[in-house]
Amino acid sequence: MKKTLQMAAMLLGTLLVSKTASSQVTTQTLSFTGSAQSFTAPSCLQATLTCYGAKGVDGANAGSGAIGGIGGLGAMIQGVVSLTAGQVLNVYVGGAGSGSTGGFNGGGNGGNSVNAGAGGGATDIRLNGSALVDRIMVAGGGGGGGTAGCA
Repeated sequence: MKKTLQMAAMLLGTLLVSKTASSQVTTQTLSFTGSAQSFTAPSCLQATLTCYGAKGVDGANAGSGAIGGIGGLGAMIQGVVSLTAGQVLNVYVGGAGSGSTGGFNGGGNGGNSVNAGAGGGATDIRLNGSALVDRIMVAGGGGGGGTAGCA
């Protein structure tokens, strides 16, 4: 049996789970929630995993209304993993930041100025645990945009 797990993040992250058994395809989607989500392998399978980190926030200059640098897009990574029945994937879908406050799952805060954009959160998958050492795949979030002008 083959499964495809995909996490996509432009502004937010998403996990798409597609299960292929012979010619039947089942899809399950996990979207950004701000907390861990889990997926338990129903049987032995090979899963194709794709992660996208969340986008960084655009920078600005609130005093002048000028637009700063554009926040970067998150990274994308893909790989294949063999799972046995009952193994658990803990999924942390990265979130976009808000203003200068970093996004869920490690997005950095925007510099010394409230006008600098925050970084987007990473999207990662952890196998049979929730600690950082259980990570089997990570897509970093995009960097925040810089401040415009002389703020």
